[in-house]
Amino acid sequence: MHQVSKTKVLFIVNGLGLGNSTRCSAIIHELYGLGYEIDLVTSANGLNYFKTSDKIAELFSFRSLVYGKHNGKLSVVKTILMFPWLFGFFILNCITLRSILSKNKYSAVIFDSDYSVISIKWQRQRPLLLAINNAEVIVSECRKRSDLPRNIRMQYVIEKLDSWFHKRIPDFVICPVFDNVNLADQPKIKYTPPIIRQGLAIKTKKQTVNNILIMLSGSQFGSDICFLNKLPQLKNIKISIIGKNGTSNNQFSFYGKVYNNQNFINEADILVINAGFSAISEAIVLEKPVIVIPVENHAEQFINSHRAEQSGFGLIATQENADEKIMEMLGNFEKYRAARGSSRDEANGAEIAAAFISKTIESKKVSI
Repeated sequence: MHQVSKTKVLFIVNGLGLGNSTRCSAIIHELYGLGYEIDLVTSANGLNYFKTSDKIAELFSFRSLVYGKHNGKLSVVKTILMFPWLFGFFILNCITLRSILSKNKYSAVIFDSDYSVISIKWQRQRPLLLAINNAEVIVSECRKRSDLPRNIRMQYVIEKLDSWFHKRIPDFVICPVFDNVNLADQPKIKYTPPIIRQGLAIKTKKQTVNNILIMLSGSQFGSDICFLNKLPQLKNIKISIIGKNGTSNNQFSFYGKVYNNQNFINEADILVINAGFSAISEAIVLEKPVIVIPVENHAEQFINSHRAEQSGFGLIATQENADEKIMEMLGNFEKYRAARGSSRDEANGAEIAAAFISKTIESKKVSI
């Protein structure tokens, strides 16, 4: 009996942090359920995150492109000085991508925060190019603010370049947004609710705090946890720290790098996180109050953290005063817990994104 071959797609995922990997894994799960065969190319943390996935047919490796940093903080100047080295890695990634495409027939290439697809944009008979990106929303939010700090303006320029790239290179952009942002789809942009992973559960709301989860960025800019030394002993509260190594005791439990952290998130009553879009998206959908420590000098993290605080379910902190913010939230937990209404209808961003990808592939109506 002749076996019908599956439609193949290729995901390209920036592996610097984990946010790109987590949201892409959610979409991959949905596409796999629709019968697609999925290959993936990524780097760094992304390779570790996806290496055990049973939804990936073949996993390819890219060179990791990183931001420059100074004294542990993001530095646009250092990034510019690294440009010759980064450009060399970019060219090698472009060559790797073209090699992958020459050996496989994909109906679509779906990419998240990677730019190597520019090398195939003008190829004849290329696959569909679909991006997952919300730079357009970040730029729009930055323009609305008169209080944009000077220290993020250089990185804001990068966000604007990112937005420009995604308006011109992909055939379509899937743009996840937080709640209460009512945006009508544009010809090239499909807006979705937040995209969260499978295995995360909305539980009955608790009125007491028993578990605090400290889950800072998996990238090179994860915040320091020096504030833990200033926390008083908290009775009947367990504090779990993932992504960092340390000595566990009666109050603190260190777990190091954890790639599949859904169980930790489900058990947490309060999250202490950086301001990555995926991390805050999961907090929103799961109705978890958050202490947000935005990565310094980063426009998107600035916008995301202020959205969380203005929505009433979060507090902005620094790595120096996070202990004070934790105590403030513990003293007013009911207020922050109650700030979120029911969010159950917001948990289908991955399903909507996968349906859009499938419909776009099947329609064959894109003009390349």
